[in-house]
Amino acid sequence: MNMTCLNSTHSDVALPPRDIMDAWAARALSLYCPEAQLFHPAADAPSSWAELKAWADTHTLGVDSLPIFDGGCDNSIYTPSGNLTARAWHDATHLREKLGFTLADETAVGQFQCETLKWARAPYAVVRAVEADVVGQIRYYTKHKRYVDDQVQFVWACLASSVDEVIESGVIY
Repeated sequence: MNMTCLNSTHSDVALPPRDIMDAWAARALSLYCPEAQLFHPAADAPSSWAELKAWADTHTLGVDSLPIFDGGCDNSIYTPSGNLTARAWHDATHLREKLGFTLADETAVGQFQCETLKWARAPYAVVRAVEADVVGQIRYYTKHKRYVDDQVQFVWACLASSVDEVIESGVIY
């Protein structure tokens, strides 16, 4: 898959409102993996590929409720409930595509998510925001060995310049 806008600079692209991001995450989940719409918030949700795969080996999406990590939902590009939906979509993509949690696999998951949005005809700003949120954050983590605390500001910065510029700036988000 081709990530054509990840490093492009479009300062005229604004972060869509959270309710719009929520709606596109729900639509993408229903189109890409409708069986993953059955999920629940869980503090002890799988946090590694081995744990997620172990869950999938003993459960069935759509029959069993997929546990989704419920921490860090307050400062994302989604509402707290929308963030859970986006995470369910993300985890379902890992499972359907059999992709782990490495930089390459997380990037591929982000690409699948963006391609789903493009296929569903999501606005360009929504696709860019998901690119920054998914691919940008894993690249940020790889470079700085820490998670993004302020996801909204991180995505805003990526939309205003580029993921590469934001990561290389050294600014802690």
